Amino acid sequence: MGLCCAYIVGIIPPFIWQCTPIPFSWTFWSGDQRGKCLQVNALAWAASSINVVLDVAVIVVPIPELFKLSLTRKKKIQIISMFCVGFL
Repeated sequence: MGLCCAYIVGIIPPFIWQCTPIPFSWTFWSGDQRGKCLQVNALAWAASSINVVLDVAVIVVPIPELFKLSLTRKKKIQIISMFCVGFL
């Protein structure tokens, strides 16, 4: 949970201030303003890569605890299968 919150807090500012001045991010095409932008593609790839890793971690972390439940093998497989649907 802490890593997910830290990720959000860390990734939002670069997306907000990707260009200076901020309005340049939606007016750069007109040529009326001068400004500078970060490499948005690199930022998006980095953010999405970290997001995928965190998603997989959120799905995988509870699986060992599910194996420890006192249920029949069939029910354990069903519960673990429900968690693994998150991979889709």
